Amino acid sequence: MRWRTLPGQPPFRTLHFYLPGSLLSALADEYSQAGRHARADDLSALSFRDNAIAAQAVALLAACRAGEPDIYAAGAARWIVTHLLSQHAQWRHLHSDPRLASVITDRRLARVIEYMTAHLESAMTLDELAREAGISVHHFGRRFRESTGLGPAAYLTTLRMAHARLLLRTTDLPIAEIGFRCGYSRASAFATAFLRHVGTTASSYRASP
Repeated sequence: MRWRTLPGQPPFRTLHFYLPGSLLSALADEYSQAGRHARADDLSALSFRDNAIAAQAVALLAACRAGEPDIYAAGAARWIVTHLLSQHAQWRHLHSDPRLASVITDRRLARVIEYMTAHLESAMTLDELAREAGISVHHFGRRFRESTGLGPAAYLTTLRMAHARLLLRTTDLPIAEIGFRCGYSRASAFATAFLRHVGTTASSYRASP
C-alpha cells in the first residue's frame, strides 16, 4: 500500500508487527475456554482501531531504539497475540466447527490430566473431561486412549492409586480417609480398587518396608 502526502507535508510512517504463526496457534489453543477454541485465522482484517495495540507499538519502538534485548519483544508479542485473541478473534463453539471436533492436542491433553489430578476426590464424567479438553464427548474417549494408551476412567484410576500409595507411605491418615481423598466415598470400593490395581491391600502396602 502507498500513501502520498500533500507537497510540503511530512511523509506517512508505518510500523509493522510480524507475529509468528506458531505463536498464534499455540496461544489460541492455550487461551481458548473449555469447550471452545479461538480461530487464529479469524484475526485477518483489513483494518481496526485498537488504542492498546497502538500504545504497545509506541513502547516497542522506543524499546527497540533503546537497544532492549529480544526478550522484551518476545514478551510483548505474547501480550499482543493474547489481546488480539481476546478482542478481535471470532469465538466459535466447538460443535459448530467439525474440523477440530475430533482433535486433542498435547496442550489440551495436559490440561485434562492436570484437571484430573487436581480433582481426584471428585466424581468426573466424560462430558466434563471432554469440555476441559475442548473437543466433543463423542470423540474424547477414543482420542484420549490413542494419546495415553488408557481410557479416561482407567487413567483416572491410575492417578488415584498413585496418590493413594503416596498418602499411605507419607501420612498417618486412616485408610478410609485416604480412599475418600482419592475419590472413593465407600471404603469397600476403595479397598477393592486398590487390591485390583496394586495387588495387595492398602493396610499391607502401608505396613510393607
